[in-house]
Amino acid sequence: SEPIRQSCLNIFTTLTACPPIELCNQRRQSGKNKRKAREAKAQRLEFQDRCIESAVVNDNLPKRAAKRLRAFLSHFLIPHPDANKALENIYEATKKLHHADVNSSNHNDDVKRLSKNCFGEVIRCINQLKQLLKAMEALGIVTAAKLNKKDHPFIGLSKNISYPAYISIDLGLRQKRKHFSGRIFYQAILLQDDFSQGDGETNTNRIIFGGKSTRIAEGGRYDDLTRQFRPPGNFGSVKVNDYTAVKVPNCIGVIFFITKMIERMYSD
Repeated sequence: SEPIRQSCLNIFTTLTACPPIELCNQRRQSGKNKRKAREAKAQRLEFQDRCIESAVVNDNLPKRAAKRLRAFLSHFLIPHPDANKALENIYEATKKLHHADVNSSNHNDDVKRLSKNCFGEVIRCINQLKQLLKAMEALGIVTAAKLNKKDHPFIGLSKNISYPAYISIDLGLRQKRKHFSGRIFYQAILLQDDFSQGDGETNTNRIIFGGKSTRIAEGGRYDDLTRQFRPPGNFGSVKVNDYTAVKVPNCIGVIFFITKMIERMYSD
């Protein structure tokens, strides 16, 4: 049902999208900070259980689905600002569910075949995202975290360019206007200069869309939107009234929220 779907999307956004505060917590992996890392992991596990239990009680999420959600989200207890590591987490999480389905004696061949097809589709999407990240880096679109590495090839780039702080993979990202279709939908979030200031603790409730952050752009594929206004036969034809067999081209676009940009400039 729609309430269950929205509840699951909220859970995915809250627990898979890396919050910006994690950029300041990358040093927690060594030395005395290991204890803080264990504490943060325990806090996220407790928060995850509360989110799923709330979905079970308030939105009638089936208990079997809640169990699978826990198994999947167990790979996201430590969020990664690195998009490639986040994709590795997605792969390991879906692999775990797939192996459980294949080795289960309670599932028939149809369920196992469906699980295999879904796992193959996930792998394909992950590979496409990895290729996209490589293409972006080849074009010079790199995150600020990578620019800080001395051996990075783009270390000498212009200081006048504002590079993205990081790229977050959000499995619950959705759009209100339904303009875009396809597998990839993206947004650009403008962070406040003081986004890292807080209570000094890992805040599991802060996500890139919350707090003082501002969404300034969004985009993706809009093939379906194009079909609503022009039939496929019109594309590639000089005569717009004549039918041709040409398919609808791949349409990719982005929307900029100019008003929000202006408001942010004046507020700063």
